[in-house]
Amino acid sequence: MNELLDKIKSKMNKKHIYIIFIIGVAIILVSGKVKPDIPKTDIVQTQKEIDAEALEDKLEDILSKISGVGKVSVMITYETSGEMVAVSNDKILTEKDKESVDKEIVMKSSGSQKEPFISKEINPVVRGVLVVAEGAEVQTTRINLTRAVSSVLDVSVNRVEVLPKNKEEK
Repeated sequence: MNELLDKIKSKMNKKHIYIIFIIGVAIILVSGKVKPDIPKTDIVQTQKEIDAEALEDKLEDILSKISGVGKVSVMITYETSGEMVAVSNDKILTEKDKESVDKEIVMKSSGSQKEPFISKEINPVVRGVLVVAEGAEVQTTRINLTRAVSSVLDVSVNRVEVLPKNKEEK
């Protein structure tokens, strides 16, 4: 082993040692700039399509079954839209006095299609609900409709407005 080291030392001069030293320092500096991939959740957010009409139709159907209620029309307004939160791998790149994050969404394969791996879904926030119903002229019916909508959509009763249906619309 000592003989091998002696041969290497005899063939190398100071120039070779400096080059090896510079390459070693360069490797150390570069390895400190790129940090390993760390999977993170709740980073990349994508828009979720909400089917407001389906929810309104379902609500109309169930509200029309309440005692004293006839035909019902429902309109829901939203403060925010729904969101789907995808999992991402973040690569943190560090340069002189700057740090940037390169985000890569984690994809899953289902057959021949690829889609983002979703970690959670955030439901839209309801701003208000308008209910126009036959039978809403009666105070008890109006209160029952308001409470039902408030419970189903998890909104306060002051965000629910129940009005009687126009007699000509019936």
